[in-house]
Amino acid sequence: MCLCESCECMDNLCCSLKAKAMFFSIWTLVNGVISILVGIFLKAETSVICLCYALIVLHILAGILLLLGVLKHWAKIFLAGIILSSFLPYMFLFLPYLAVVQVIFTITSCRYYMLQLK
Repeated sequence: MCLCESCECMDNLCCSLKAKAMFFSIWTLVNGVISILVGIFLKAETSVICLCYALIVLHILAGILLLLGVLKHWAKIFLAGIILSSFLPYMFLFLPYLAVVQVIFTITSCRYYMLQLK
């Protein structure tokens, strides 16, 4: 996990680590729901659609785990949410904003996990 001094500057930049972790969980849930809505309107091969829906469901599950981890202070559930939330943004690299937000908030969420949950 990221405990280096170079990432420490992001801890209280504009809001607390807990607020950033809460944003990340809601961001993950909203992206999952939007992805399902977009998937409904797209037409593609069956195998591609099945893979996309599997990733989207995994992303929504990750958002729920992240939210539960933050609200209930469940460290292992939160960590599972961080790991599961990584699959969709990196599989859909044609949407670069997903990967950029994922990297930034994975770092802040890992710091939240190590400094406040663990």
